[in-house]
Amino acid sequence: MRKKFLGFLKFAIALTKIKRTYRGREPQRRQKQPQKQTTVGFSHCNRFSNRIYDFGGQAGAIDPTLNRTYAAQLQSECPRNVDPSVAIELDPITPRTFDNQYFRNLQLRMGLLTSDQTLAEDGISRPTVNTWAANSAAFSRAFVTAMTNLGQVGVKTRAPLGNIRRDCSVLN
Repeated sequence: MRKKFLGFLKFAIALTKIKRTYRGREPQRRQKQPQKQTTVGFSHCNRFSNRIYDFGGQAGAIDPTLNRTYAAQLQSECPRNVDPSVAIELDPITPRTFDNQYFRNLQLRMGLLTSDQTLAEDGISRPTVNTWAANSAAFSRAFVTAMTNLGQVGVKTRAPLGNIRRDCSVLN
């Protein structure tokens, strides 16, 4: 139970950081891409292109943990040398709804980021992914519990004890 809670806590912390970082900012979208946004977040193409182009250094290879149809969709939305400001939602199915679809996507091998898909591939976190994919109420309860506990953590926001990043990929 503790491992499940810690796994969800990591997810909740990441969600909170993403929401805080991107609040009020909308990524540039490709013209042909449907206009959508998500409660969880998005990622710029350069953060996952290694999964859809030449995976593992092999020409034309795609990450074997990635759904082939989804990989083709991502390649069309993020062609090689795409504008670095183009971003894709983490949840391609219900990007405007806070729900458990993210976990169903992982079961379908539609985790945009390697770290996302690893949740479904890893033997320790897979049962939690499966539970939350199958049971929206269980996901909602776990989220409320994690957020409540996270609110009691006492985040350190001042150097040298803490650092809240303005850009997740760069230390301030």
